[in-house]
Amino acid sequence: MTGSEILCFVRLFGIIVGDLVDEENQFWQLYLLLRQIMDIVLAKRLYKGAACQLKVLIEKHHKLFVSLTGKSLTPKMHFFTHYPRVIAESGPTSHLSTIRKEAKHRDLTQSAGTNMSRVNIANSLTVKHQMGMCHRFMSKEDIIPDTQIGPGHIIHLNETFPFFEKLAIHLRGTECINSNWVEYKGTTYKVGMVVATGAQELCPSFGKIKLILNFNYDACPILVCNVLFNIGLYEHVLGYEVEETDDWLCIKISELLDYNPLYAHTMATGEKIVVLHYSI
Repeated sequence: MTGSEILCFVRLFGIIVGDLVDEENQFWQLYLLLRQIMDIVLAKRLYKGAACQLKVLIEKHHKLFVSLTGKSLTPKMHFFTHYPRVIAESGPTSHLSTIRKEAKHRDLTQSAGTNMSRVNIANSLTVKHQMGMCHRFMSKEDIIPDTQIGPGHIIHLNETFPFFEKLAIHLRGTECINSNWVEYKGTTYKVGMVVATGAQELCPSFGKIKLILNFNYDACPILVCNVLFNIGLYEHVLGYEVEETDDWLCIKISELLDYNPLYAHTMATGEKIVVLHYSI
């Protein structure tokens, strides 16, 4: 499994087997502590007390790990103890991650694998990389990719739509393209996905995408969502239990609380759970 696959598996592990595990199981408590640590470490922005909370969580995790397994801590677990200080001094650790450098390294290894010559492979990779940079400069290609729109059809926004009153006044009565998906700044949004639209009383608000409205390629697409009622945090799996409502919400992608799209997963017991990528 790749790093991203392992991360996804750990996040959704509670959805997969959570209904089969007793809430008092100590090994499950160890997993939940690790999940809480990951949510803080991977967060893009943090509140002031996050470093102190992370320090407490790491201490609890390490003590429980030693007591349950009888083993000593690994070096990577010891590195955890330095994260609170790093956050206090330098901000969220996700901005200091080397994962983007790993992605760049992957491009070079792919080029090396397709190169027929093994003579001075470093020089070959350097020349190919420089040619790629020259092409980017000469073509004036933007770092941020253009907005891509999936298949759809033109609709006229009139009063027959249930979300008409939620639209901005200057958009009412206009025409737009209703697409199945849109790729905005490298992130793909599809009908049926869930997005974090805001926060109320320290809890995130969610909406399920029903339509994606595109007015032109320069404007930010608008997501038409069914509001999901946030029942609260389901602590057994560290996800938010939600229910669909009849309320509508229209929001620009640029105004979302977090740009990452989510899903409402259905557990074996019937609850619909939204699991965040990290703490927001």
